[in-house]
Amino acid sequence: MIKKNRSSGGLRMVIGTGVVVSVVLLVVGFAAFKLIKNPFTTQTIDRTPPPMLKELHELSEYRAASREFEVLVDIEKDVKYIPEFLAGEKVLFVGVGEVDAYVDFRTLGDDAVDVSFDGTKVTVTLPRAQLGTAVVDPARSHVADRDRGLLDRLSGMLEDNPTSEQELYIAAQQKMADAALADGQLLVEAEKNTREMLDGLMKAAGFTSVEVVFEGTTPKA
Repeated sequence: MIKKNRSSGGLRMVIGTGVVVSVVLLVVGFAAFKLIKNPFTTQTIDRTPPPMLKELHELSEYRAASREFEVLVDIEKDVKYIPEFLAGEKVLFVGVGEVDAYVDFRTLGDDAVDVSFDGTKVTVTLPRAQLGTAVVDPARSHVADRDRGLLDRLSGMLEDNPTSEQELYIAAQQKMADAALADGQLLVEAEKNTREMLDGLMKAAGFTSVEVVFEGTTPKA
């Protein structure tokens, strides 16, 4: 009868079990390394503003406010040494139109958009609002009164366009521009509306705090 060596069999079992356990631990450790981020790796955060800057540039001139004006143009043309009933002209023109105020986004540089280190706050620096060109509406503007001397009426019968109103429209346009500039409230309203627009735009992009700064002198309120 051959006797089995129980001690050698037990040793082989222990060694085999140890190898299996080591393999399992190695696999688990490798998987854990894949799942858990290495605390010493470098993370790159891009805080550059080109996408937002591009979007602002695409807005071009943001028409932030508009106001309607009605002006009265009173023009009198006298001919020296000749009575008014013979020569000369008096015209009363009512001009109705609008003046826009806008903010120009086309000139913004790379430093116009500044994002905080943690990416929660953005500061946008803009130029001051400007007044656009006054536009006279011909459908609502009209000559309220016109008085021409006898000689002017007679000579007008020989002209193709004896009562051209171009001069009146130009004068009305200038009066509207002057009124908008003197008032100043249109510029204030434009900057207020621009702030509100950018606040909504930037918060929709994920920022929790938005600051809009206008450079230069504050428009007259």
